Amino acid sequence: MGGRKFRMERHRKNEERKIARPSMIVSVPRNAVTLSVGLMTIQSSAPVLHPVVQCQSTDETSTMLVSFPLSAFMQRKITSVDVLLSRLEKISLPSMWVILGGPPLVVCRMHSSQLQTTVLMSVKVTAELQWSATVLDKTVTSEMLPVLGEVPSTISAVTELCRLVDILDGVKLCIGNPDDNIVQLYHSSTYTLHSYSGHQAGYIDTALLNHRETVRHKNCKLIIHPNSRAVRCSACSTYRSTLLTQKWKRANLVARLGNIRTSYRSLLKQLERLRSRIHQDTEVKGVFLDEECNAYIKDIICLPETAKHLESLPEDSFEHIFWQQQIEAASQHSSRHMRWHPLMIRFCLSLRHKSGGAYELLRESGCIKLPSQRTLRDYTHYVQSCEGFSADVDVMLRNAVNVESCPEREKYVAILIDEMHVREDLVFDRWNGNLVGFANLGETNNHLMQLESALTDGNTAPSQAKTMVVFMTRGLFTKLQFPYAQFPCCALKGDQLYDPFWEAVGRVENCGLKVLAVTMDGSSANRKLTKLHNTSSDVTYRIANPYTAEKRFLFFISDPPHLIKTTRNCWHNRMLWNNGKYICWDQLKQFYDMDTAKAVGMRILPKLKFEHIYLTAFSKMRVDLAAQVLSESVSKALVLFCGDECNETSQFVEMMDKFFDALNVHNYSHGSRALKPFQLPYTSREDPRLKWLVECFLKYLEDWERSVMGRSGFSLAEKSNMLLSEETLYGLKMTSRSFVELVQFLFTLPDVRSFLSQRICQDPLERFFGVQRQRGGVNDNPNVAEFTKNTQAIRVMNSMCHTRQLRGNCRGSEGEQPAMCTTPLEKRRRTSSDTTVIPCQPITDAVVSGSCVSDGYLLKSVKALLDDKAFLMPSASATSALKMAQDLMKWMPSNDVKVKAFQNDIVELLRGCIKPIKLLTSSKKTCTRRRVKMWSSYHVVRTSQDYVDKWMAFLRDSSTLPATQLCPVFFQYVGNQIFRQLVRDECGFSLECSNLGTTEQLTYEELNALRYTAGYVPRALQKKLFKHPRQKDLQLYLNELISDGSEAVTDFSDDWLTAVNRGGLIVVNNMAFELFHTMECEFRHNIQPTGIVDNAVELILNNEDVLFLWSIISNSWDQDCSFELLERMVKLWITLRGFSLCGALMEQYKVTNKITTQKSKAMRKELL
Repeated sequence: MGGRKFRMERHRKNEERKIARPSMIVSVPRNAVTLSVGLMTIQSSAPVLHPVVQCQSTDETSTMLVSFPLSAFMQRKITSVDVLLSRLEKISLPSMWVILGGPPLVVCRMHSSQLQTTVLMSVKVTAELQWSATVLDKTVTSEMLPVLGEVPSTISAVTELCRLVDILDGVKLCIGNPDDNIVQLYHSSTYTLHSYSGHQAGYIDTALLNHRETVRHKNCKLIIHPNSRAVRCSACSTYRSTLLTQKWKRANLVARLGNIRTSYRSLLKQLERLRSRIHQDTEVKGVFLDEECNAYIKDIICLPETAKHLESLPEDSFEHIFWQQQIEAASQHSSRHMRWHPLMIRFCLSLRHKSGGAYELLRESGCIKLPSQRTLRDYTHYVQSCEGFSADVDVMLRNAVNVESCPEREKYVAILIDEMHVREDLVFDRWNGNLVGFANLGETNNHLMQLESALTDGNTAPSQAKTMVVFMTRGLFTKLQFPYAQFPCCALKGDQLYDPFWEAVGRVENCGLKVLAVTMDGSSANRKLTKLHNTSSDVTYRIANPYTAEKRFLFFISDPPHLIKTTRNCWHNRMLWNNGKYICWDQLKQFYDMDTAKAVGMRILPKLKFEHIYLTAFSKMRVDLAAQVLSESVSKALVLFCGDECNETSQFVEMMDKFFDALNVHNYSHGSRALKPFQLPYTSREDPRLKWLVECFLKYLEDWERSVMGRSGFSLAEKSNMLLSEETLYGLKMTSRSFVELVQFLFTLPDVRSFLSQRICQDPLERFFGVQRQRGGVNDNPNVAEFTKNTQAIRVMNSMCHTRQLRGNCRGSEGEQPAMCTTPLEKRRRTSSDTTVIPCQPITDAVVSGSCVSDGYLLKSVKALLDDKAFLMPSASATSALKMAQDLMKWMPSNDVKVKAFQNDIVELLRGCIKPIKLLTSSKKTCTRRRVKMWSSYHVVRTSQDYVDKWMAFLRDSSTLPATQLCPVFFQYVGNQIFRQLVRDECGFSLECSNLGTTEQLTYEELNALRYTAGYVPRALQKKLFKHPRQKDLQLYLNELISDGSEAVTDFSDDWLTAVNRGGLIVVNNMAFELFHTMECEFRHNIQPTGIVDNAVELILNNEDVLFLWSIISNSWDQDCSFELLERMVKLWITLRGFSLCGALMEQYKVTNKITTQKSKAMRKELL
């Protein structure tokens, strides 16, 4: 008690001394100076060092204006606690702060009330001048209050202690949960507030709120960030929700227990009725079984016997896993306890992919146990579906291959590229605010296309996608068929494929795989892409891979099934000629007529049908018809039955048959069974078929061209009609050369004993398109959003979607079984959580502070690599690239001259490639040629030895890795980022220049639509909150937004609502309508051509007018609930407006182009 009286007396004297002290201009004794600065008053008896004005003194006092050396006094070094105490006595601390003597010295803030006085916070300084801070008897660390880290751990001057006091005096304290119902719940003897582990989770605190009781969580942080709107910490907020939920559950349990007696009696009566009914039915309808039948039925339903049958099946077979899962699911009391096997999940996804209605019907029938569609969605939506590339998809690809443990040969893959037509449509993505459905081939291509549109048409609006370009990864020695990326596009051109193509190669290489071949069909865009890499060569069939340090080529291959199909079509449409004889379709037609002249069924070629000879637009696309026409049997039949005039036709058919057999080997036994040596698997780099392709097949094509071009009396167009089309000839030559060198390279790899040539064909990609069309059922033409969503589901299904199709262009082989993939599947969590797959030390801007290259192209590109999650994978190339980037960020600030010189060299090299783009004109052909020239020049630069040597020399100085580990993926990625920035900056055109937002006032019609739509928001939120009774406060607040009918509307915005309202519509009051009006105006300011800005919710929530109107509406509401309700309303409003914006743009598109996006159904001409 004596110590307490002493502290109270000292506090009283300090308060009197503070009131008595004067300010700035003071009248003090000559030997004393007093200076008032801010919250603190400093008194000193030391002589004045720097007087500003000194007046004539009187006998006893003199008044003067002095400039006291505050810094010198406050920053004098302190050697002990006593010195610190003596100096603190000359300083007036903030209100309610008192000093207690030491050591240890304690400076604390008191909180007084009518009941008692308590210590809210304190600063304790030990004899060693080490300080510690407490708030409500809880130690405060720099993690709880980061600004404390700015104060040294040892007090060396008064300013440091004053800084510490100012920090603590300005903190915001958590109020806990002072609600009466929660406090009463805590004190209730019939209710315990414990955690699941049995320990008490909360406690009562009376230090704040005038000693009013408040309930805190045991992990209460006590301190809240000063800028936060919350009044309690996250632990107490979560604890508050838990308490309210438990209270509601308890009340609900009591209400349910009140009716248990009535329910129990009702069930007893029902049980008695059922027993008597069963007894009566057994006596009337029962059948007695003999001993044999009885034993037979027991064997069927006996579980041990079923278990014995299950043991007879292989453990890794689908039948064993399926029945084991059925037995396990039947024994579970609740479906929530069931853990489904990954193979079972893939099977159910494949089944639902065929028909969602059939899957649900089978599941509800009870015949078999299947997971719910919600569970399946958790697997398919683990990774958000999107256009372009994704780091999450990279991880899925790496897991599908199992790169860490697979043999070296299984890392070699091919990339398949093809496009599929989709339905033109726009869909609003509420997760990121984008409008899905526009053409998107990457930032650079989008930039160039909008620049070209602005120059030619004066329109910068993005085009709607009509096709989807898909990149699929196909294993050369495995059954990997992984749809890697997809891009929506419109009128695809060859130069537009360059950037996404090489980015796909780089990212796949970054995953730890090795890209060896690229397979495409013979479209003009694909052919221009290959020619773009080497304009000087006649046929570009291989290029050096810039993403690998080893001298490995990338081979271009034209899809052999497409080649055989286009060859057949050329034979059908043209009058081919070679060596003085015609190769015409009429010869085949004459043989068919001769073979089918008699209807007795004895035919030479029974497989040759009417569909083979008389082609339609649909049958021209069928590869199986082309392969059966260009076959060995047709070749020999023409020679045998049609005479010498068909010799060239027979040779032509025979050459194409051998070519297709050599490049379409699909299994190991078919060639030996059919006795066709060209269909045997490849087992050596000296295979005679490789020699045949070079010395016979390519020579045959060259001799054919030479024979036709040497024919006189015909124009060039007529001579071209005597040959296969230019595209087909180019594809045949390119594929033959690429395939020969590809096979020869594969057999130099270790453990490679055989190779199937069908692994380079596009059949998996065609089958993937078929699965996409099957997913829609009757709607076999998906839009961009549906395509991307289906793609993600197909990735999860993996091998289950590769089953043999009964119809389609790629039907597979008989007996082909899908691979049973048992790889574990990732599942989306029902509750959000922040998880990091691979930890990585972040590199911030502080690393390069003070560097004059902070805004340069090189630094931005390196930062882009550090931000790319694809480099967080544990592959060798990704790890090396990430390490090189981190080393470079640390090395640049101290080597500014070298960095600037190197950056200037690289930028000048790449800037020279962009010169053609600066000369774009209003001609579309000229724009296309200049884009081709730009990408061609860029490829020459990025693959040149000079470019590589400059990067390697620069990285040897900046990186700590040895020269052998310097990864080309790093500088190719960074160089590509620099090139993209140059294209964006040098072209002088910004994608953000065109904005759909408007600042115009809403019209009369729009105001009526706004009031009508505003009423939907409270209705939708009420339905959603009705499922959560513990959020009754929000429901009550929503009711206050609804008009009671007494308010008058002066802007006539309720005319439409009054006309259509039959009594069920919700009408918001005038203040709420003004709020929605302000939200709509802010929403319109944030509309972009491709969607809504990312932070639209934050911009609306921070709008001053919105906050002002909401403060009036929620004046008497709880602050936390009020802000939560406003955030829900804004998110729902943006979602509604996003979908309506999509509809408006689609209607405008259909009106402008005079088209409909729905497929027209043909009328039946005859009644069957």
